[in-house]
Amino acid sequence: MGVYFLVPPGSLAGRDWPLGVQLLGGTGTGTVTYVGIPALAGNTWPLRWYSGPTATAPHVCPVRLWDALG
Repeated sequence: MGVYFLVPPGSLAGRDWPLGVQLLGGTGTGTVTYVGIPALAGNTWPLRWYSGPTATAPHVCPVRLWDALG
């Protein structure tokens, strides 16, 4: 089972992520990645939010995520 974190576009570049972390998204080389995003309300099983986005925090802070995984 995968755990996904929604971060601002372009915020993951330039960091050495730990072994096993897979970055998903366009790379600027024509690659496009699609990630399923669960609905904020309703049944989208098997996808679900552990911590849903809010108006003041729509993304996970990439610096805190990197620190937590490092």
